[in-house]
Amino acid sequence: MTNYLSAEQILDADDLAIEDVPVPEWGGTVRVKGMSGTERDRFEAGFVGNDMKQLPKDNAL
Repeated sequence: MTNYLSAEQILDADDLAIEDVPVPEWGGTVRVKGMSGTERDRFEAGFVGNDMKQLPKDNAL
């Protein structure tokens, strides 16, 4: 029998990877984390203005 997951089970899953990445050029390590769809959308929206044209990268962060 197939075990189908509910939407709640999928959304509640702790599945965003976290990884420490050495960056010798900077003299240390950074920790990176996968983004949820909502986080990615918010991040990408920082690159696009109301007219859907790309904004300078300085405006994103």
